[in-house]
Amino acid sequence: MENVLALAMDFENGTVRCETDEDAVECLELAKDAEALCGRVESVATICLCSVPEAVKMAYSFPEILLTPSSAIVSRLSALKLTVSGCDAGVIFRHDAASFLRRDVADIKVAYKTLQDAFPRVNIARLVEYDPSLLLIDVDVGIQ
Repeated sequence: MENVLALAMDFENGTVRCETDEDAVECLELAKDAEALCGRVESVATICLCSVPEAVKMAYSFPEILLTPSSAIVSRLSALKLTVSGCDAGVIFRHDAASFLRRDVADIKVAYKTLQDAFPRVNIARLVEYDPSLLLIDVDVGIQ
C-alpha cells in the first residue's frame, strides 16, 4: 500500500510523467482516488503475474499502463506467450511494458525467429527472458 501511496504523491508532485498531457491528467485524476489507484495497480499486478511493488515499478517507468485497458494487456501477454513459447511472457513484458504494448507482435515474432535461425543450439526463449530488449532491436544488423 505504501508503494501505491508514494506513486500517488509522485503523480501529484509531477515526478512521474506521461508522454501526453491528456494521459497525465487522467493519471493525476486516478492518483487522487487512492482506492481506484490501488485497484488499478492490483489489477495490473494480477494480469502481469507480479507483485504490487513490481506493478508500481512498471507504473513509474510507464504510467500509461494504469490507463491501458486490462483486455489490451491480456491480449499482448497472450500474443507474447504464443510468439515466444517456452518463456515467462510476464518477465518479458515487465522489462519494458511500453515497448511491448506499442510494438507490433509480427515484428517481435520476426526478431525471435531470426534469433532462432541464427543460433539453433541456443535456447532463445531463455535468452530473451534474460534480455527482452533483443526482441525490440533490429537483430539482423547485430547478427551480421
